[in-house]
Amino acid sequence: MTAQDNQEFAIRRIADGLYLYDDNMDGTRPEWVQIADNAAWFGTAEEAVAFAELAGFGECGELDHGLEVADRPWVWEEDIEPDEVDLELDREEAEARAAAEQSAATGSASDMRHAEAGATENHAPAAADPDAIRGEFLEWVLRAPSLRSGKPLSEITARTLVSHLRHMDGVLVKTGSALAGKVEPAAFDYGSYEQFRPVHDAIMDDPEFIKNSRRVNRNYLRTAIQYYLRFLAERDGATLE
Repeated sequence: MTAQDNQEFAIRRIADGLYLYDDNMDGTRPEWVQIADNAAWFGTAEEAVAFAELAGFGECGELDHGLEVADRPWVWEEDIEPDEVDLELDREEAEARAAAEQSAATGSASDMRHAEAGATENHAPAAADPDAIRGEFLEWVLRAPSLRSGKPLSEITARTLVSHLRHMDGVLVKTGSALAGKVEPAAFDYGSYEQFRPVHDAIMDDPEFIKNSRRVNRNYLRTAIQYYLRFLAERDGATLE
């Protein structure tokens, strides 16, 4: 996430000045903390509001009464400049449209290659189609009940989750996770619950990721991979453990 005007943002309760945080960032255990450094800080005010909604303290992009967006100078100077992890959603969508157009243009050739592969004994399983899975996930998360409020997430929250899943390995790099470089670039490269479950568990068990995801403003990946696992379980008819 890129800071707006070198600022970062969190949610503050006006009455007592406490800040919002959730240790797992999945919306199930929000808490109000006194020290600003212990709050959940984000690169944009919109992401801070989306986090509040995820935790059950807002709806449709609006905070509950008595809450406000607090800001302060960006703490992590190396994160001020945009990088590939911070790719804007409009550029993402442009790339997706270009990929879809290219796929349509080469559909016949692809069908022929698949037919030839199917005729080969012991051929490898077909790879996941990340763009198609990403589209399915976005549709699903826009109608799936949130973990806390039971209501579907707003579009900005859903798209924030999609962005982090698309840049999963880059986010892991930012946190210094031991999993960085050892997983596929995007969560959408894993097309089944069976494939993604061990990846999800490894990330959530990595102490460096858990320790640093909060301070380097990469909180949303923690939430995103949990939603993606739920999506794949429902899609594949699997039972979440």
